[in-house]
Amino acid sequence: NAAFVVVRRKVSAGATNQFFAFEYQEVLEKLSRSTRSTTDGALALMLRDALSVLDPDVELGVKVVPSVVISRDVMLGLIFPSAHTRGGKPLAVEAKSVSGTTGPPLVTRTVVADLPPMMAVGARVSLLVSVTANAARGAAAAPFELPVGTKVSVVVRPVARLALEGTGEGAFEVEEPQREQTLAFPITATEVGEGEVRVYAFCNGVSIARLDLRMSIVQAPASATAASGRSSIDVQVAFSDRPDLAMYIFERADELMFMLQSSDGALQMKKYGPVVARSPRDYFREFFADIEELPLDTANQRSTAQIRLEKKGLLLFNALFPAELKETLWTLRDRIKTVQITSDEPWIPWEMCRLQSQLPSGRVQEGPFFAEAFHVTRWLYGVSAAPHLQLRKWALIAPEDSGLPNAAAERDYIESLHDSGRSVERLEASYLRIIEAMTSGDYDTWHFTGHARAATGGSADLAAIQLANDESLKPEDITGSTTNMLLTRPFVFLNGCQSGQAGLSLTGVGGWAQRLLKPAANSLAASAFVGSYWSVDDSAALKFAQELYGRLLRRMPIGQAAKEARLSIRTLQDPTWLAYTVYADPSATLA
Repeated sequence: NAAFVVVRRKVSAGATNQFFAFEYQEVLEKLSRSTRSTTDGALALMLRDALSVLDPDVELGVKVVPSVVISRDVMLGLIFPSAHTRGGKPLAVEAKSVSGTTGPPLVTRTVVADLPPMMAVGARVSLLVSVTANAARGAAAAPFELPVGTKVSVVVRPVARLALEGTGEGAFEVEEPQREQTLAFPITATEVGEGEVRVYAFCNGVSIARLDLRMSIVQAPASATAASGRSSIDVQVAFSDRPDLAMYIFERADELMFMLQSSDGALQMKKYGPVVARSPRDYFREFFADIEELPLDTANQRSTAQIRLEKKGLLLFNALFPAELKETLWTLRDRIKTVQITSDEPWIPWEMCRLQSQLPSGRVQEGPFFAEAFHVTRWLYGVSAAPHLQLRKWALIAPEDSGLPNAAAERDYIESLHDSGRSVERLEASYLRIIEAMTSGDYDTWHFTGHARAATGGSADLAAIQLANDESLKPEDITGSTTNMLLTRPFVFLNGCQSGQAGLSLTGVGGWAQRLLKPAANSLAASAFVGSYWSVDDSAALKFAQELYGRLLRRMPIGQAAKEARLSIRTLQDPTWLAYTVYADPSATLA
């Protein structure tokens, strides 16, 4: 049903190529009179006619023909004004968003595709494809330029281990302003391995975007059954190494999207959101600083500080979670144990969110903090979490000049863990010695106790742990040969007992967590990372380390060990019990 044929004529280097549109029926008539083969005849006739219209001596008769809209030497489509003719000759139009040029102006849009990073065999999710005026970036986003009013066709094609329901086709329209337009394509995982699907966007037959999406497909538990027609969520604890609930959080521009997967199959990558979260970095710097300034000198002040922490947790829960997800988590609070949160967003202290619900009467119920209710850990996208921890060969960094009252006690405790099956080596707390030890790749456990400081310029790669003699170690130092420290998939605990004036998130963007857990050149990452969101009390930090390691060495899963260690220091009525964040598989145990 083609109506026109478009020919591109190459011109001199550096100049814009020229495009010409011809009526399809007219081309067919000329082809019928041609003695050449169909393909060669079509090319020859159209090229000849394209050249002839450039000749001012050739008269073709006056008729209305379409103008060709191009951008960056790619044809985007045709426009049909009532009088785009000049002596009967077609016009080659390049559309630009500057005044004085012919053709409609271009606007920038982005096609975005959302697919969960993991799903179970047999699970069914929706691949969401949308168009936005926001400058979304990443592997699943591609910008393009088109005139307002242009139709964009979308085609979805599975590549490996995924099956598509329906035709896999849809369409958008470029608008000004751009309203939210989302297409949903049901996708089913067919076998274990890496699944892949491609999303193509076309305009008038010309490809304007291609997105390649991949996901991990895992084996579903034998008892997994899909939820159907349920009025409430009923997730059962799974006695396996999988977390009872996996929460995937996706960040795009100023939005957060949530997906939940339960180990028993009741939640199969169920989607919630989005919610708006603007400038979380700046917000949480002030948020943590406010916690550090809470007075704790008297019993009354400590009780007041605890209530303030609870209110901050409620504020986070209500602001960050969609209404349906809040209610789902409330119903799960007594039914599940292990929760793993996967998110590249590092600023939000999810462990500190405090559950809340509202009764039909309107009365509000307050529940526990995430870290209080669940065995909760975090992880980043890009590498699998390790199922086991080694804890066989320890590197201890404890600067003698830190001035912290309990630094010596923490050092002595770690050294006391040395036995016939476990070695603990106290390293000289100098920059060169630490770099040498990291380069060797010999240690599977790293423990630091001392001061830490935030990066004054805001770059988390410049956040530092303080060594002896005013030297420091920064996340940016873990690059090149020092990434050999990750060869053992080490356990890393930066117990940065900070002074009250120092404010540091050890999990900052591009900071310690990013450097230790994101795949380096050797494609490895630490098995676990423990750090703090804000300044911690010296004595509470010591007790937390003792309680955590004591449980890990008894082969307790790290998620449970972290929760119990927190609760053991909560009695001190100090915010330190909520300050820690743990990146690991919550079920990981000592090998």
